[in-house]
Amino acid sequence: MCFEMPARIVDVAAGEATADVDGRRRHVSLTVLDLEGEQVGAGDWVLVHTGFAVRRLAADEADELMALHRQLHTEAQS
Repeated sequence: MCFEMPARIVDVAAGEATADVDGRRRHVSLTVLDLEGEQVGAGDWVLVHTGFAVRRLAADEADELMALHRQLHTEAQS
């Protein structure tokens, strides 16, 4: 099963970004957001699904989703 994860953009170059996903750096495609006319830059939060940023997030929304993901991970480990 795939989950969408919130990620903070660290760097943007040529339609791709480096993003911090819960402390890990990942390469993220910005193709979907580019097609929708969304501009993202360093410090912005996005929702990532299978390596693609699919939606911009507000910082508080990203925090809430990260807390939920951490809770689900903790419960799955029990």
